[in-house]
Amino acid sequence: MSLFDRVLHGMAVIAAAVLAAVTLSVVYEVVARYAFGKPTSWAVDLSEYALLVCLFYSTSWVLARDAHIKIDIFVVLCPPKVVRVLTLMASVIGAFSCAVFCCVAMIVVWEAYRDAEVIWHSLIVPKWVVWSAMPIGSLLLTIQFIRRAWADAREL
Repeated sequence: MSLFDRVLHGMAVIAAAVLAAVTLSVVYEVVARYAFGKPTSWAVDLSEYALLVCLFYSTSWVLARDAHIKIDIFVVLCPPKVVRVLTLMASVIGAFSCAVFCCVAMIVVWEAYRDAEVIWHSLIVPKWVVWSAMPIGSLLLTIQFIRRAWADAREL
């Protein structure tokens, strides 16, 4: 396993742990609200922030395992060479799109850090901390799309 694959695996483990924490916080919120009449003020906010982390930290791992959603009819009906070309095109478009998003996300996170912006809900959190998952995850996804495009190009 390459270093990059280990990084992807580590990010997926973090995403899974965060998802487990979200699940536990929701269970806690339900019990606190309905069994004791004392709802939390933080569970919903924590879930919102954590799901952003789960999304951006896990997508590159999913792509690396080719476990994303596909339209099977193309794979079944098209010749293998056409499927490889379509996969290469999807990888190039994905890499470009993720790279653009990564650049924009880095700028937004930097501006939130520079301006000391905060998210004001029941939890007051620096905005850059929550949003930093976006450039990190999209950078990893860009790299994984490039890796996939390279592998697809070599098969042609």
